[in-house]
Amino acid sequence: MTAQTYDVITIGRALHWLERSATLTVLERILVPQSWASGPEEKQYRIDPKQWFADSRFRALGETSVAERREVTIHDLIGRALSKSNTSPEILRERQPRFEAEIAAVLEPFVQDEVLVEQIVARASIFG
Repeated sequence: MTAQTYDVITIGRALHWLERSATLTVLERILVPQSWASGPEEKQYRIDPKQWFADSRFRALGETSVAERREVTIHDLIGRALSKSNTSPEILRERQPRFEAEIAAVLEPFVQDEVLVEQIVARASIFG
């Protein structure tokens, strides 16, 4: 049976969860030669993608970014915070109401016409 191969593999905000050696073994097996893969630089977890992919067949080919401006509400941003693993309702438990109130209090001065304008910059390091 031939293993499925891929031309592109993306890893978004996940390198810190992956066991390096095992992951590189799988990526090297399933990624078509001369193709490319990308993963974001996640400073929160102090991961340097160039070091993470060192001693593998993957080399840094470049970086790219996309910026987007959009309107969001305080409720949207609280929901986003609650979707994270370290601030989920399961983790916060009885502290959730206070957590939500503190976020709302900090953001309220920036609200105009019931919305805030945020700029999201998505960055990707490209390896191949």
